[in-house]
Amino acid sequence: MGTHLDVTMARDEELARGAVEAAEVGAFDWDLTRGRFEGSTALWRLWGLAPGADAGSLLDCLQAADKAVLTAAVARCTPQSDRFACGLCVRWQDGTVRRSAVRGGVSFDAGGTAVRARGAVMDIDARFQESANAEIEASAALLRIAVNAARIGGFRISLPSYQTHLSDEVRAIRDFPPGYWPTMEEAVEGYEPEYRPAIFAAVRACAERGTPYDLEVRLVTPKKRRLWVRLMGEPRRNAEGHVVEIVGALQDIDESKRLEQQLRQSQKMEAVGQLAGGVAHDFNNLLSVILSYSSMMLAELPAEAPTRADLQEINRAGERARVLTAQLLAFSRQQIIQPRVVELTQLVHGVESMLRRLITESIELSLLTSRNVGKIFADPGQVEQVLMNLVVNARDAMPAGGTISIETADVELTPEYAEQHYGVVPGPYVMLAVTDTGVGMTAATMERIFEPFYTTKDQGQGTGLGLATVFGIVKQSSGHIWVYSEPGVGTTFKVYFPRTDLPVEPTVKPVHEAARLKGTETILLVEDDQQVRVLIRSVLRGYGYNVLDAQNGGEAFLTAEQFPGKIHLLLTDVVMPRMTGRQLAERLVGMKPDLRVLYISGYTENSIVHHGVLDAGIAFLSKPVTPEALARKVREVLDGR
Repeated sequence: MGTHLDVTMARDEELARGAVEAAEVGAFDWDLTRGRFEGSTALWRLWGLAPGADAGSLLDCLQAADKAVLTAAVARCTPQSDRFACGLCVRWQDGTVRRSAVRGGVSFDAGGTAVRARGAVMDIDARFQESANAEIEASAALLRIAVNAARIGGFRISLPSYQTHLSDEVRAIRDFPPGYWPTMEEAVEGYEPEYRPAIFAAVRACAERGTPYDLEVRLVTPKKRRLWVRLMGEPRRNAEGHVVEIVGALQDIDESKRLEQQLRQSQKMEAVGQLAGGVAHDFNNLLSVILSYSSMMLAELPAEAPTRADLQEINRAGERARVLTAQLLAFSRQQIIQPRVVELTQLVHGVESMLRRLITESIELSLLTSRNVGKIFADPGQVEQVLMNLVVNARDAMPAGGTISIETADVELTPEYAEQHYGVVPGPYVMLAVTDTGVGMTAATMERIFEPFYTTKDQGQGTGLGLATVFGIVKQSSGHIWVYSEPGVGTTFKVYFPRTDLPVEPTVKPVHEAARLKGTETILLVEDDQQVRVLIRSVLRGYGYNVLDAQNGGEAFLTAEQFPGKIHLLLTDVVMPRMTGRQLAERLVGMKPDLRVLYISGYTENSIVHHGVLDAGIAFLSKPVTPEALARKVREVLDGR
């Protein structure tokens, strides 16, 4: 029994010793009374000594400060708390310093005196290095991901030879084959000519004076890709302070540059639109006077009157100005629209005959429409205007004839597409595309085609508002327009309207009545522009109405309170100082619940419209006002139609 126990204990001791050796853990036994410090074979190896050397040399491996740390850790132990732990730095005989972690316990005699300390020592340098290597590898992986996402690569230029050294990322950006090492001249040759002098000058200044550089330039790759890049470089010096090479980075910024240009263009169009809208609003009041008085005078003049032709020319010029003003308002997104659910394919076929009258016999019109296309929420008249303007633009691009194709389709604009096109919201859309086989456009022309008054036609052959009007209508309809063109090949305009699932509302055909437009009701007219107010008052009285007029909301409110009879209709401008037409109407309807209201304006003021869309249930007449249109709308509102 005893022999078996001895054998078992010996085997366990051997296994334990083997496990300790495999784990690279050393052990020590420190006789505190005699100062003798003994260590296991593993400890000698961990502390860089050959087993069997002078035992004192084990403690001599510790620097004085670390020997004091171990001594203090042991000294702090008490019979009640006999465990200790600390960290040590061990200096090997070759000067290498290794870090060790020490854990152990202290034995005490009957009197409470510390007599022996035993413990284990673990070399933590290897584990620390493994952890550091793992962190380095993880950081490198993250760096690779960041480099790929940022489309950036590094390069070196050796001096004075100016030999270039490119990373794989730079080669990928520039479409260079693997292993290609271009000379300095070959590397710069790939940039567009206008940027090459600046690049050479920046590199020379960096090499000669140590001046860092940061440039945004455009290059053309061997695959004919044109892209914007950011080129950065800084000097690297030797011990004497001389620049021996240039290190730098090349970043593909083409996508961000494109978005930046789209944003700048959008801001410019917005600023021009605000100006155009303000001018158009003022012109509408003037045109109301010009068109109305010329129309009334023409109605009273006999056909043989010598001044009739002159008045007709005035009226025709006013009509042309009215069309231009409407185009300015459409471009500036300040035209009041009345959207409804529209089937785009049906709308295209509805105006097909009119479109054919716009083009010449040498041009073929092809409709590539789908019956299953979704619905959109837009003003039908505005969508028709978009289509007509695009067809006219295509016609003018084909003086020798060709083909115009009109296509409708359901499309899904993805988040990736939206990221590359400023202002686009991803989601379902209905596309209207107009393609021609005409002369096409250059990139410089395409950058300006939506600017108002910009035209490539000869003087007198275009206003430059056709495509600007298209742009404004599309944006006001929450849509998106995209154009692609190649000189000598043709042009495609793609308009995307947001798709809707709302049902199509039945359309009510307007009543083309031949009955008289006269009336005897009392109308309260409120208009701050005196010329327009006098004009409208004259027109309405001419149709038999009793007209009370006021120049602002306060005066109108006082007039309504003092008038003893019934007021049937409030005819008010929307934009007025101190009190808007909407505020006035709400106060007066509170006093006179059966009062009907008709608004007149040429401007998208938010009291009756929101984002240019007329509020539901609002009766509205757009300026400029003409006598017959005014009389018809007044009669329509009074009759409750």
